[in-house]
Amino acid sequence: MDRPLVLFVCTHNSARSQMAEGLLRARYGDRYRAASAGTSPGRVHPLAVEAMREVGVDLASHHAKAVDAFPDGADVVVTVCDGAREACPYVPARDRNVHHGFPDPSAAEGTDAERLAAFRTVRDSIAVWIDAAFGPVEPATPDDLRPVLTLLKAARLPRADLAGSALDHFHVVRGTAGLLGVVGLEVYGGRWGLLRSLAVAEGARGSGLGGRLVAAVEADAARLGLDGLYLLTTTAAPFFAARGWTGVDRDAVPEPVRTSTEFRGLCPASAVCLTKAPGRA
Repeated sequence: MDRPLVLFVCTHNSARSQMAEGLLRARYGDRYRAASAGTSPGRVHPLAVEAMREVGVDLASHHAKAVDAFPDGADVVVTVCDGAREACPYVPARDRNVHHGFPDPSAAEGTDAERLAAFRTVRDSIAVWIDAAFGPVEPATPDDLRPVLTLLKAARLPRADLAGSALDHFHVVRGTAGLLGVVGLEVYGGRWGLLRSLAVAEGARGSGLGGRLVAAVEADAARLGLDGLYLLTTTAAPFFAARGWTGVDRDAVPEPVRTSTEFRGLCPASAVCLTKAPGRA
């Protein structure tokens, strides 16, 4: 099967979209094809070339391209312009359109060093987003325990019962900046699952990573042949409802799940209980 084509689009195709193209190709070129274009292409900014060279990505041979250079379109189109300051173009995608705005480093003023620093900052922000949006969701290992606990602490989620855990049925996404996301599945009675510990690092939010992590747990539950999935949440009920989860009274939850530490006290009584059958869209 052909690798999906991801097209990064901004106005001039001079900096942000070029850096995103280079980062995706360098990090996940075995899984995606990467390209970039602009609605009014100019030239690749020399400071974008310099900033990317610092992280081992060569843009010296890149040139700015028009969107028309891709008449067959792309599977995924990502607009990276700053929607608060720029008119973001719309280029239809075969699969999905994504927008995640980044400040235009070309607008930075000051000394050459200060302007280069602006390019580095945007480069690093794009790199985290690329890892979160396109990096693989993988099974957690015992070595992930410490960063998992750190991420859960930052998200103010229960973690005390995970000390010493082998993180069985946990999934993570790792980036060059560290652990970007985690989610866990606990199995009870061999028939039911509890989704827990869904957390996404601050710089990785808005990338779709949370949805990908939930999908990984749902796929794991289906593979294990579980009859039902449950979770408790104090803040994310709309997020899960949009993914087919529905409310359920705690008393209707299977008794083995209610023996979990989350049900017995880690989550407050005000937490909403939701359920979903594995494999159901």
